[in-house]
Amino acid sequence: MKYMCKTDDAPLTLDSINEQLQMNPFNSWLRLRMIEGNGAKAWFELPWREEMAGAPGRMHGGVLAAAIDASAFWTLASARGIRGGPTLDLRVDFHRPASGTLLLAGEVLHSGVTVSTIEVKVWGTTNTLIASGRCVFVGRRVTSS
Repeated sequence: MKYMCKTDDAPLTLDSINEQLQMNPFNSWLRLRMIEGNGAKAWFELPWREEMAGAPGRMHGGVLAAAIDASAFWTLASARGIRGGPTLDLRVDFHRPASGTLLLAGEVLHSGVTVSTIEVKVWGTTNTLIASGRCVFVGRRVTSS
């Protein structure tokens, strides 16, 4: 598949992650964009659009869950020496209704031999926690030969 993350050991750059995010049709529709990455942490922006509404002026929970999943994957992919695979588990807690552009903050909590766990918090424009989620991925550390 042309939209999977690259396979060498080098960390992905911000530009290459955003390019790959846009290669996936659904992520392209989301318009999710990585704005910063720092080791095991990464930050993303999710702009509001009317077609994301579940209720007038409020973002649908499924859109938030999808953004959490994608942000978690790319947080993992941006961490040096970690390969992400399919999502094994996704848990989302919705704390408040969402509207407007959102900031998602991802952090690798655990990177094991076969699975990795990433936490993502979703913040609103007034620095209010909107949602939080955890993703478990099939993933492995890449070791040098």
